[in-house]
Amino acid sequence: MHSLQSAENYTFFPAEDIWKVSRNVTINVSWIRLRLGSPLDKSVRKTLEFYATTFSSSHLQNAATRMSAFFQHSSFAPRTSICRVDLPDLVSYWRTLNRRNEWYMSTIRKFLNQMYDLESEGVAEETLSYIDKWAIKGNIKGEAVRTRDVFKSAFSDEELQGLHLKLASGLESGLIDLQEFVCVHLFLAFGARSCQLSDLRACDLELPKPSDPTRSYRLKIPRAKTRSSKFREFFTERPLTFEIGESVRALCAANQALVETALGALTSEQTSNLPVFLDALYATRITQSGFSIDDCIMRTDLLHGAADRVAGCFSRTIAVLQIPSERTQGFLSATSVRARRTLGTRLAREGASVFQIAKALDHSGIESADVYTEDVAESVAAKDLAMSGELAPIAGRFMGKIVANEAAAVRGTDPSSRVRLKHDRTVGTCGNGPGCFARAPFACYTCRSFQPWLEANHNEVVMKLEELREQTFADTNDLTLASANDYTIRAAREVADLCRSMMAPKAAPPSSEGPMPAVEHQGSHAARYTMDENDNTETPRDEQ
Repeated sequence: MHSLQSAENYTFFPAEDIWKVSRNVTINVSWIRLRLGSPLDKSVRKTLEFYATTFSSSHLQNAATRMSAFFQHSSFAPRTSICRVDLPDLVSYWRTLNRRNEWYMSTIRKFLNQMYDLESEGVAEETLSYIDKWAIKGNIKGEAVRTRDVFKSAFSDEELQGLHLKLASGLESGLIDLQEFVCVHLFLAFGARSCQLSDLRACDLELPKPSDPTRSYRLKIPRAKTRSSKFREFFTERPLTFEIGESVRALCAANQALVETALGALTSEQTSNLPVFLDALYATRITQSGFSIDDCIMRTDLLHGAADRVAGCFSRTIAVLQIPSERTQGFLSATSVRARRTLGTRLAREGASVFQIAKALDHSGIESADVYTEDVAESVAAKDLAMSGELAPIAGRFMGKIVANEAAAVRGTDPSSRVRLKHDRTVGTCGNGPGCFARAPFACYTCRSFQPWLEANHNEVVMKLEELREQTFADTNDLTLASANDYTIRAAREVADLCRSMMAPKAAPPSSEGPMPAVEHQGSHAARYTMDENDNTETPRDEQ
């Protein structure tokens, strides 16, 4: 049977109904056989073959989807065979479209022109000349960003702060694994498309140079969404922080260990070409695939996870972390596109030009980047702040455990574990041990190891944070910088509110049948407090 090689080096058989043209794209062309007659069926199949062997798989998929929908509309019965494309059918289909999907017609027009250029039958030159004069508007771009959609637009500053904090604590507690941690961080750092991250390999990570005082890694990101781009053909190099670079490096080492467990030791060249986001199931079955190890690692993308799996990893991780949103009064739910919109929005607020934003987001033009510069700087931050003030009553930022007093805390017998607001005022206990360099006590309120004391003055911490916010804005006139601790302010306020509610008089007296069990309050998956009825000791204060 006659076979062809797709632009992404996948072999497919054009006479069959199913074409697997890349790791991420498989298209069904059975509609050609079911709906089209001669000579149009051969012409359409020939044009799709040209797309498959010349353009990216996503470009082929878009063309096939649009043509299938057009011919479905033009068929008056399931078995009606269409032998040519007539102008009345094109006009009829265009009338079914609206402003949101009018661009479908542009894809169909390009396909028919390409079919004519390939000297295929099925469409008259007069028909093409007529539709070439149509003024077809393009796809609506940037609507979610422009309207500040709370479910689809960029993350607010507080949502982003919460996301970073929950990522760190989630990895530490085992709630998420290393691959999920790296996946979310890379989406946030680069605003990349899922197909770009799924194409990454270990060799794309460059170690820090000894002469670089920042110890930054470099990551070569494969380009995508260009019609003629092939697998890992072009790259854009970007800096990566030392901490995230170390995480990517650790993930690559874990992938190597998994593959070597299944196949034995790999060469250095094979190791460097292992994907960052590995298809672990396929990796354990290489010996059953019929491909050699070199074929799987060096010459194909068989070991790479599919793009939709990488995108799904981002969405699942966000859901598992249960990150509170001050704009929705619920937990964040997000696709990886929101990370992309967040990067574009923040770059615009920092003064980047539309060309710089387009380059950072790997756009081939500036049309899609224009929206980020329309409503920027302090106006966006001010809108988020105003909205967060209205929707502030939401729990979940505090992740530690409130204790009745120092004696009830983990490490309560260790004076060095005390978290002080001032030299003579203590607000809680650190349960994590020495070696933490976070700014106490402010950073402690978003840490899962912090144990606030029930009767400590947490309102004073809130006041100090709010004063710091006001002073920062007065000094810099930068609302973004001044808002850096908003997430911490709400976490501290949440602790103060919880403590106040715990100490409030109870409506019903305690049971006389024995001591009350410890009470647990679940504000989020990790937010809780405990208190024993019999523990009436007073909260200690440091005495010097």
